[in-house]
Amino acid sequence: MKLLKPGLTYVSNFPFEDRQAACLVLEYEEDTPAFAGCLRGDFPENPWFAV
Repeated sequence: MKLLKPGLTYVSNFPFEDRQAACLVLEYEEDTPAFAGCLRGDFPENPWFAV
């Protein structure tokens, strides 16, 4: 099984508003590199990265 990786393909699967709301729920601070990573799907809580 191939896992989704952060990037344009991943991002295009979810509306920006949904990704932004999820990052805020995960308590990422807006306008930070971590928030930008979260918007790309690159965050430790992402279940697609679980081994």
